[in-house]
Amino acid sequence: MVSDDPDIADIWSEIGATIARTNEDVRELYATAASNFVWLAPRHSDMLLLGNIVGSPKGNHRLLCLEPTEGSIKHYLDAKFSRVVSPDDQLKLLPLGEIAEIFASADSEDFFLGGTIDKANDSVILYRGNLEPITLPLSWFEAGPNSPQPDPDDFEIIDFGQTVRLGEFEAGADAILYEFDPSYRRRDKERRLDSDDSFGGALRRLRLQKGLKQSDFSPSLSAKEVGRIERGEVKTVHQKTLDSLALHLGVAPEEIETY
Repeated sequence: MVSDDPDIADIWSEIGATIARTNEDVRELYATAASNFVWLAPRHSDMLLLGNIVGSPKGNHRLLCLEPTEGSIKHYLDAKFSRVVSPDDQLKLLPLGEIAEIFASADSEDFFLGGTIDKANDSVILYRGNLEPITLPLSWFEAGPNSPQPDPDDFEIIDFGQTVRLGEFEAGADAILYEFDPSYRRRDKERRLDSDDSFGGALRRLRLQKGLKQSDFSPSLSAKEVGRIERGEVKTVHQKTLDSLALHLGVAPEEIETY
């Protein structure tokens, strides 16, 4: 974290963040920090501490600015960091205190700290705690029979990065990541030690998530055969069967077992 404000620095020191208070601190950290290091500059004056950086970092360094980056400083930061995320008229970020909680988490990438609606492309762009973006179609936010309609004009990240709100419609970060990030699904599967971790269990979860019945795989696969696979009665699922399942489910064959 980059700041010469003692109050801000004290808050972030409590969660174990590395604090750079001077240009010299910044240059040393930039040259020695590990790959995939995430920086934070809360104020515009803190961005100026990032000036005069020499050389290139070890790996990808990402920067989160809590105030807009404009003019020459924007171009400078874009040249020195692999990704720079800062608020503007469209991109909304969580408050500093909630961002601190996300950064302190061992699973920071499982939370969203900001995002924006791209109406031109009917998309939602969300930034995770590691500053990696994830893009999903607006159509994914589909209201159920008894749910309020999503309102893209009233967008916000809430609940310390755990919920995406579109008007009165809300979607959990875990549900979004489960749908769009295979690595999250694998990690989630590992966490659920009490759940069925067989191929059949993964197939059933994916089938239900897609809103399909066992009979929807015909004529290539009968409902009886799908049921036997889900119950674990088929010890070896042949490639032809995998390909047929994947075709109906709209995923790659090797992805089925990650659900």
